[in-house]
This record gives sequence, C-alpha cells and structure tokens, in this order.
Amino acid sequence: MNSNTNLKLRRGGANNAPAMMLKNPTTVIVIGVLAFVIILQWIGAMQSEDAYTQHIESSSLHRVAMSSSSSSSAYNNPLAVPEGHAVALPSIRIEETADKTALRKHYGGAGDKLHLGGFTDNLDLMGVSPAVWKYMIEYVGVKSILDVGCGKGTSTTWFYYHGVETLCVEGSHDAVSKNMHPEKATQVVEHDFSRGPWWPEKTYDAVWCVE
Repeated sequence: MNSNTNLKLRRGGANNAPAMMLKNPTTVIVIGVLAFVIILQWIGAMQSEDAYTQHIESSSLHRVAMSSSSSSSAYNNPLAVPEGHAVALPSIRIEETADKTALRKHYGGAGDKLHLGGFTDNLDLMGVSPAVWKYMIEYVGVKSILDVGCGKGTSTTWFYYHGVETLCVEGSHDAVSKNMHPEKATQVVEHDFSRGPWWPEKTYDAVWCVE
C-alpha cells in the first residue's frame, strides 16, 4: 500500500512540475524574456534578408542603368572617359615683330603667344629617343599613342612608320603648319590647352610628351 501510494505521489508530482514552475514569477519572467529575444532575432534575420534582396535588386538596376546610358555614367563618374571628342580650340595668333623673332632665336613659333613655348625648327635631337620608342612597342606592347605637344611631329612620325596608330595635339599654329606627319590633315589637332580642355574620341595605349 505504502509503495503504491508513494509511486502515485511521485507521478503526480512529476505531472504537476510544469504547473508549479509557471506559478513561480521568476520562471515566468525568464521564459518571457527568452521568447522576446527569440522573436527579435527572427525579425532581425527577416529584415536583413529583405535588405540584402533589395541591395541586390538595386545593384542590378544600377548596372543596367550605367550600361544603357554612357552619358549618365560620364556625368556620375568624373574619371570616366567622356563621350566623343572635345572641340579643339586653336591658339590665338599675334602679330609677328622683329623683336619677337630675335627672342625666339632658333625656335619656331612665328605668330604664337609666348606661353606656347615654341619648338625646335630643325631636328630636335634631345627629343629623339628611338631606343625608348622601340622598347614601348616591342616590350610594353604599345599599339596606339597620343603625342601631346608634338611640335613638328618628329616622334609621332617615327611611331607612324613603325606601325603604331598615332594622333598629335599641338598648340602652336606654326608647328602644325610645318608638321611632318604623313597624315597631318586628320592626325594632327591644333589645340591651345590654355583655352580649355581637349580629349580625343578614343583612348590610346600611351601618351608621349617630351620637352
């Protein structure tokens, strides 16, 4: 009798344990806090997933917009290559006088303003670097070159005859008129950078600029 009664009491006590725990205020508070934390974590995970999805969709739309509008890309990115080519601004001519001619000595630049610097009217051996040019072609792999301040086009002409696509830009009208490039009508641009920026229609492998 006693053993059966004790067994029933133990079973009854085990069944009543959850109810007894819920009657404890501390236990109820702990369970409530844990449930609240779990709910907050679930909400945070859902929000993070939604934010990630929105970021991916936004990035995709941004890439589509950038690829479909190169002009917009050039506006948003100041380092982007502008569309097309800039309008060339030739140098402003001045009157050639005897004292200006004497000041130039052996340099060309008749009728040019002083800031254009002039150019060597004869062959400028100080600016001729065939070993460097050959290295650029054979080892660096230069296929196209932009010559800034090309003068009479000595360097550019060498590149031209060695199979490199060339383009000259020069501020001196006198130098442009005396330029030796075989295709100077289309491959020589007269532009004075003191009047504003200029850029070519395409990009080039290298820029050559020697003083």
